Amino acid sequence: MIRIIQYSILCIFNVLIEGVYRIFYPVLRFFLKRIDYDSALDSAYEVEKGGVWIHAASLGEINAVRSFVLALCDHVPANEIIITTTTVNGLKAAQKLHPEIKAYLSVVDVPSLRAKQFEQIAPRLICIVETEIWPNFLLQAKRADVPVLFLNARISEKTIRRLKPLKPLLSYLGASIKLIMAKSELDAQRFKQLFDVEIQVAGNLKYALSPQEYHFEETRRKWGFQLDDFIVCFGSSRPKEEALILDIMPQLLEIKPNLKLILAPRHPNRVAEVQKLCADYQSKLMSDNDFDSRQAQILIIDGLGYLNQAYSICDLALVGGSFYDFGGHNPMEPAYYGKAIIMGPYHSSCAESVEQLLAAEAIQISDANNILDTMRPLLEIDDRRLQMGQNARELLVSLRVSLDNHLNGVLEWIK
Repeated sequence: MIRIIQYSILCIFNVLIEGVYRIFYPVLRFFLKRIDYDSALDSAYEVEKGGVWIHAASLGEINAVRSFVLALCDHVPANEIIITTTTVNGLKAAQKLHPEIKAYLSVVDVPSLRAKQFEQIAPRLICIVETEIWPNFLLQAKRADVPVLFLNARISEKTIRRLKPLKPLLSYLGASIKLIMAKSELDAQRFKQLFDVEIQVAGNLKYALSPQEYHFEETRRKWGFQLDDFIVCFGSSRPKEEALILDIMPQLLEIKPNLKLILAPRHPNRVAEVQKLCADYQSKLMSDNDFDSRQAQILIIDGLGYLNQAYSICDLALVGGSFYDFGGHNPMEPAYYGKAIIMGPYHSSCAESVEQLLAAEAIQISDANNILDTMRPLLEIDDRRLQMGQNARELLVSLRVSLDNHLNGVLEWIK
């Protein structure tokens, strides 16, 4: 009885939302076009029907499943994979994943738009990333009899409290949900309160990194470094942070006379500012293509896409945005390349990663006033630094099990 009442309410809601959409369509299109979002009102999917449809809400979710998508391409032709997302930044990231994978902005959750979307894509499998519970999305999947899997699934206690009264309706809408692969045991227990389906603890795909590998010696020579240089890479640095290491350069050079510094500002438009800060040292821009560590001490990266290479050839990594209150940047990138890591106390945006690295003894936290004291033993004691790097790499290898778990779960429904 409760399900019938809730379904009736959904039907009434859909009639209303469809009517509002049709009445205000010209106004919606006008405003959405101004922010390059008007395609969310259309369905124009030029895709192979019968493919695998991956829906990821935004940039964060796209980045989280990047390794999974690339691994899936080893089992499913890339042109049979379609990705939809709900943000422009997410779309841009999805379009860069693979040249043959089609990516689009998803339509808004209006019944007629969803029906047309499903008709054009006609998938054999849907993979929803994290927690995208859209009623008309699930309703169309049920009507089309398309199995739905949740990847990297997470759900908050607040969301559970909001959705739990709707469990009868969710059971109806979620009839096509076959498997939920949760990030953690806690997430799994929460999902069990909403759905009576198979739920596995698969782990967090965010840590299943698979960045490009670089040949250490070859890349060092290509960049103009000597093999015996001691390279410190300060990645994703923010305003005032570069000065922290430049102020202690004399002491660092006393400890390691062969020390060289790579500065990679988070925003390339700050390069001129960073150059001025380096006035007391011989520095070169990456774009000059003439850096020689025998003649210069500092290389400034003034373009995008080079940071992972820099991490791969360094001896010690500092991760920026963390020594002042910017929230911090991803320490798992240097960890992947087996580097000892130093980070500041402001890392709220990557707190979980930092906690895991701390537990593995792969990272040290230093405030802005103690960077020299933190760096000194890592410069003086090679074994200590190398052990931290090995710990980091081993942690990343252990976390990659989540990729295998997700891949195996999805492939069971593709066979």
